[in-house]
Amino acid sequence: MGSTIWLTGLSGAGKTTIAHEMKKNVSYQFVIVDGDELRLGINKNLGFSDEDRKENIFRAAHICRLLNDNNINVIACIMSPTEEQREMAKEIIGQDNFFLGYIRCDIDTLIQRDTKGLYAKYLKGEIKNMVGFDLPYEQPLNENICIDTPSTDITTCATKILDKWLSFRFNL
Repeated sequence: MGSTIWLTGLSGAGKTTIAHEMKKNVSYQFVIVDGDELRLGINKNLGFSDEDRKENIFRAAHICRLLNDNNINVIACIMSPTEEQREMAKEIIGQDNFFLGYIRCDIDTLIQRDTKGLYAKYLKGEIKNMVGFDLPYEQPLNENICIDTPSTDITTCATKILDKWLSFRFNL
């Protein structure tokens, strides 16, 4: 049975970058399920309403579950801004296979990084309903690990998550 490392955090916090670092530096094989990539394909028909955001998480979690059922480990890079959404994902994937990593980054650093240009668009009034501004991001209540990306290099982030996941996965 595979396992899912579910990385949550605001846009630009480093979820996907860390996932790719984890994938290249480990003897375990992972498939990366990235929220941005899902919205280009399987979730292309979804917007950003509350209902659509829940459906986005629902579909992502089911993809992870299907992969896990086929003995494939997954790193899911999904913002999942509410505790309700993360709990739904955990229920779908299964508690024993769901490892939650919170990728924390302060708003000032995110605005400076602005890897996708979303923060600049928001600050210019070009987009609305931005998580972290108009919409809340609920810090996880029961994450397995919390990583601060402004103060930790990518390799260290990846190593810390993998070490903690191995302990979780194999009950060490």
